[in-house]
Amino acid sequence: MYYQWSKHPFIRGGYSFPTAHAYGLRDELARLVEDRLFFAGEATSVTACATVHTAIETGFRAACEACCHAKRVHTK
Repeated sequence: MYYQWSKHPFIRGGYSFPTAHAYGLRDELARLVEDRLFFAGEATSVTACATVHTAIETGFRAACEACCHAKRVHTK
């Protein structure tokens, strides 16, 4: 099912939930791109879905990934 939450005047957001055929795809959503683009959000969580705490958890994960990457770049 697909709904354009951004078009709703009072919601402007959405949530995700895994389907039976989506096993492992959340890892793909969280994968960084060309060591420059880091992703977070509840859709990238492999532990739970559609919750605020997983959005926060993945934000911390992406921030840690970005910091670790920055340290590697500066120490080379």
